Amino acid sequence: MKAVKERIREINIMKWLEGLKPDDLPGDLRLVANQCGMEVAIKLAEKMGSVGIYIRPIDSLIAKKKEEYIKRHYNGINHKELALQTGISERWVYEILHREQNKKQI
Repeated sequence: MKAVKERIREINIMKWLEGLKPDDLPGDLRLVANQCGMEVAIKLAEKMGSVGIYIRPIDSLIAKKKEEYIKRHYNGINHKELALQTGISERWVYEILHREQNKKQI
């Protein structure tokens, strides 16, 4: 029964949104629609409306994954290889490993 009510609500919402264009949307939601499509913008407004969010750049997500990769694949002598594989400097590889070593000592 709850699923039926939710579907009816969804159909009613879509009826009112028919013909809506990115230029009809306010501020940041317009940016989302232009970059990701109207479907994403509408879903975001529906699920996250009235909530201020900050979306981190993809580079910060990738950096975290690269750090995890370095920690997992370090064998004691492969600093240069890890730098080449991840596209970061050898110095930064040393920094990541040094921070990890300090965590383990605490």
